[in-house]
Amino acid sequence: MRRCTALADALRLLRPELGYRCDQRLTEMDFGCWEGVRWQDIPKAAIDEWTARFDRWRFGGRESVQELMDRVGAAWRESCGIPGPQLWITHAGVARAALLYSKGTQAITRSEDWPLAGPAFGECWRLSQGQSSLAPLYVMASPHLRDSAIS
Repeated sequence: MRRCTALADALRLLRPELGYRCDQRLTEMDFGCWEGVRWQDIPKAAIDEWTARFDRWRFGGRESVQELMDRVGAAWRESCGIPGPQLWITHAGVARAALLYSKGTQAITRSEDWPLAGPAFGECWRLSQGQSSLAPLYVMASPHLRDSAIS
């Protein structure tokens, strides 16, 4: 969340008139013991176990994909009631969950259903919030590590 907050703080300096709020529900998935480990250094058996029970398995022992979906969903539903455009500065996992919510998907059970593509660094996705095109939600990827470590 540090990188997201740093980017938001920089934007606040440029646009102090805009509202700002830090929402812990938008933190990246907690990967537990795999936090900070490069994907290629995680044993294949651990990844296979996760993908076999993708929705409920707590990869790294901390948080499941469904738990991530539930907290992002709570933020999503709340944001649908806020008029005007919004910007979420967050990590790719949260952006992918928000993308699923924008398509009406509240839960997935198979790893194949998880969006592979996430927003690139600095890229913004415009997501529709239900029937309202007047209140778009923009999701922007935070700066990330170049070595593809989980963070």
